[in-house]
Amino acid sequence: MPGGSTMWNDLREFLDCLERQGELVTAERQVDTKYEISAGLQRTSELQGPALLFRNVKGYKIPVTGAIFSTRKRVLLALDMTRENYVQRFLKGLENPIPPKISESGPCQEVVLTGDDLDVRKLPNPFHAPRDGGLYITGGVAIAKHPEYGRNASIHRHMIIGRNKLTSLFAPQRHLDIYRRTMEEKGKPLDVAVAIGMDPVIVIASQTTPPRGIYGDELAVAGGLRGEPVELTKCKTIDVEVPSTSEIVIEGRFLPNVRAEEGPFGEAAGYYGSGEEAPVIEVTAITMRRNPIYQAIGSGKPPAEIHGLVAIPKEASFYKHMKQICPTLKAVHFTPGGTTQHHVAVSINQIHKHQAKNVILAALGAGFMVKHVVVVDDDIDIYNPTEIEWAIATRVQADSDVYIFPNIIGGPVDPSRKDNAIVSGMGIDATRPYGEHFAEVVEIPGTKDFELPIAKNERGR
Repeated sequence: MPGGSTMWNDLREFLDCLERQGELVTAERQVDTKYEISAGLQRTSELQGPALLFRNVKGYKIPVTGAIFSTRKRVLLALDMTRENYVQRFLKGLENPIPPKISESGPCQEVVLTGDDLDVRKLPNPFHAPRDGGLYITGGVAIAKHPEYGRNASIHRHMIIGRNKLTSLFAPQRHLDIYRRTMEEKGKPLDVAVAIGMDPVIVIASQTTPPRGIYGDELAVAGGLRGEPVELTKCKTIDVEVPSTSEIVIEGRFLPNVRAEEGPFGEAAGYYGSGEEAPVIEVTAITMRRNPIYQAIGSGKPPAEIHGLVAIPKEASFYKHMKQICPTLKAVHFTPGGTTQHHVAVSINQIHKHQAKNVILAALGAGFMVKHVVVVDDDIDIYNPTEIEWAIATRVQADSDVYIFPNIIGGPVDPSRKDNAIVSGMGIDATRPYGEHFAEVVEIPGTKDFELPIAKNERGR
């Protein structure tokens, strides 16, 4: 980061960093917003490849970037953290928020479109999947203020249903929907801005649940993670402030008691969600930087970008919760194949018999919508699926080490769920029996330090 700073000024600065490190590839050939962009984002996510910048988007002058959060490496780079220290450093930022500062103007308002000039369909919104109900904004952070609950910043999907109309779909009890509902009960609209393309730390912070206040302030958490306050600029037509260096801002209001058909959409679980009635935002203005960059976030079958984005904030919060229950907890990992929601691997240093079972019970009841838990010893690398599978294959007897718990609360996007997101939970104790003799693991001295010889065809490169 420039000058040793612990934060980015904007999305552009981070893209420049990614390019220097070989983590961003620019596509110069023309691409279509219908499937081509989303196909590129999905493919590079599957290959754990680079982020992408599409400069030549058919029918649009605005370039599109995506897959920024597809790999853990890039998320950690954005946070200036490592795999070894991210839990402690992320929790420090979460628990020590720095309130935003307000400026009179910012680059996000270099261009202002209102009235007949505004049309959200003129943004290069990708058509993600064949059965999607329409064009979706997937990379926007929705920001709102509530007179009692304060500020909220979170990511939701927004389907475009007209030049100045969007729908928004919410999972149960999402804070922004609570804000909207309480205002709707009074017959009032809720001002909301959808900010697209910003400092990646702000986007990551939007996936947290701040501990202070009634619902907290994710932008203050972003300040804590950055080590400096986020600079905000007051919107032109609504009473909301947005990050000053946002690329594009859609200003609007949730209309009370107005609904429109939303969906289907390719969900983060990898399946289409069904269509349903959803709240409607009336767009009042679009502001943007000169020569803006549109940011999309890929969703769908794992591994997709959305899974990379949510993993680290979720793991840090889950670790904090579980550490209070299991002091010898070593690490937690929400696996991409488990949609970073349904499956979690937990590493512990056993100090008593049945400790793994207690950890399983705590994990399933922690309120994180976990469905399957695997508990392993601390010699297992929980980020390596081969090692987890090895532990299950060699340390588990199904009749005594697998636990089934019917009728628990699961995730709303699980297609196998019962009514009201009811699922069956499963825990696997893949630890060695505590206090009993167990086979010794084969360790070959010098393996990790052994330097492989260079192949002949590699020498000339």
